[in-house]
Amino acid sequence: MIHPPPRHPWIVAIHRTETDHTPIGTGVVIDERGILTAAHVIDAGHGWSGGLWISFPMEDRVPFTERRRVTGCTPTARNVAADIALLDLDAPIPSPVVPARLRYPLVRDLWSQRWWAFGFPNGFDAGEEARGTLGVGAGYGRVRMDPEAAYRIVEGFSGGPVWSPEYQAVIGIVTHAHDEKGTGHALTLSFADSQIPDIKIRSRAGWSVEDADEDAHAAWGWALIDDGEAGQHWSSRARGVMTANEAGYHFQGRTRALTEIGHWLDDPAPARRLLVVTGSPGVGKSAVLGRVVTSADPKIRQLLPADDDGVRATVGSVSCAIHAKGKTALEVAVLIARAMSVAMPTRADDLVPRLRERLLDRQARFNLVIDALDEASDPSQTRAVVAEVILPLVRTCADVGAQVLVGTRRSDNSGDLLGLLAGDAHVIDLDNAAYFEDSDLIRYARSMLDLHGAERPDNPYVVADVADPVARRIAGLADRNFLIAGLVARTHGMYDTVAVSPEALAFDATVDATLGGYVAKLPTVGRTPARLALTVLAFAEAPGLTMELWQRGVQALGGDSTVDELSAFAGTSAANFLVESGTGPAARSYRLFHQALNDALLGRRAREHQRDADERSLFDAWLRLAHANG
Repeated sequence: MIHPPPRHPWIVAIHRTETDHTPIGTGVVIDERGILTAAHVIDAGHGWSGGLWISFPMEDRVPFTERRRVTGCTPTARNVAADIALLDLDAPIPSPVVPARLRYPLVRDLWSQRWWAFGFPNGFDAGEEARGTLGVGAGYGRVRMDPEAAYRIVEGFSGGPVWSPEYQAVIGIVTHAHDEKGTGHALTLSFADSQIPDIKIRSRAGWSVEDADEDAHAAWGWALIDDGEAGQHWSSRARGVMTANEAGYHFQGRTRALTEIGHWLDDPAPARRLLVVTGSPGVGKSAVLGRVVTSADPKIRQLLPADDDGVRATVGSVSCAIHAKGKTALEVAVLIARAMSVAMPTRADDLVPRLRERLLDRQARFNLVIDALDEASDPSQTRAVVAEVILPLVRTCADVGAQVLVGTRRSDNSGDLLGLLAGDAHVIDLDNAAYFEDSDLIRYARSMLDLHGAERPDNPYVVADVADPVARRIAGLADRNFLIAGLVARTHGMYDTVAVSPEALAFDATVDATLGGYVAKLPTVGRTPARLALTVLAFAEAPGLTMELWQRGVQALGGDSTVDELSAFAGTSAANFLVESGTGPAARSYRLFHQALNDALLGRRAREHQRDADERSLFDAWLRLAHANG
């Protein structure tokens, strides 16, 4: 089954006048003033200088009367071998419209890949889709488009996008239609970019760094803003908050670790050893890597608070970032291949030889960040990521510009992980006193106490003289652990109406005990304790459980909650624990935001119940639901 992109507001129609209803072709938005299309569409419109107009029919929030005038065209002369043109607009695209994501696989890497296209055929203003598989190369960067039986490429698709489900991006434009067969030709963006440099697709593309001198982004085109994990993982960790739904910016310090990482990323001579950031659960590994990845991104960097004076990575210094939680080695390899526009691997160890070939061709630094290595789909897949992706990349691609930065715990359920990496790694251990400053943890606890960014009117800790001693006490008891300090501080910030005395403040500096104090204040879920409802999610693998699965899981472990009650619970302060993904009520799923919380909840549950029996109960409940739903 070939699925279209979930949204495609970047598809436009090209018209001869400001008011006519009949498009002469299709185009693709690549930046706020740029439209990519086929050159022969412009010829059919008697050239852009005669007046061409762009409409935005695929974005419902743009009025049908709103259009943009074409004021320029590159190249001005038709290149028969590369039927492509870049149109410049008289004004920026309407604000609801966003540029397309673009990727640049070579023709040889596209054979038998799936495609989806869209156009305005046969003089109608209503668009049509087509889909199929890509055939053999047709020369000069073109590839044959073989449609499925019910779909045909016809006149009117010209200039329209060729979307690749494998790369999750536009990889070419339609340039030719064979009306009698319904087949067509597409010109690959890789050929157009390399053979018609005047168009400068990479530097113009909407996700690119604004400064064209940033080699990594100009070469690779990966951008955090396009990453599905941008909000749920990288940005939330970088802000020092629990989930993407939580407001505020609490990240503090870690100056030495961030400085070392920045120098490593920017070193002109790529290291032949990987860099590993490690530490105990809750010490802030993902926060440090999130800070690196987000501050290296030109768009997200602009969102940093005005008073943020922390160490930042160089813009463009991260070429690709992967959150490995819940993923297999092959899924990690596919994400890297998709971001770097190399051929899709069918096995994880297919990736590195293909990536090396691309690195030889591009001659650009490739800094890869992989976080949560220890949280891959299972311990065997963690070791496969190391053996088939990370170590081969370090050992065989450093000479062509590749470096790898990894975030991981020291071990997982199958044993030591650092030992697998240590021979090829420089290690930044965040538990080491050299990487810790008391002031960082104090400022973090202070920020969480006053709920900075999500203030509560009657919060007693908004007064500095009141909050500062409490923050110092929390930091002193938290044993250098940011997760514990954050949970404790947030609990007091959310619920205290009278400030606690620093001398009277005491807590057990473990995730289990700290979590218990927070969960004790959460509302029940119908007749189910909050801890049990959260424990069900601790059993879940990424991306989590839908509401219906969650509700059946609660029943399986002895609780009694309805879907509506769970939905209401997810909207309380419990939401600070939850990572929400998917769109629409049926597809939306939930999991816990931190592996340490999973471990604590499952550990507490295991003291009173056998793990095997719980898993069997959950499996049986979910299997019955599957049978009932067909």
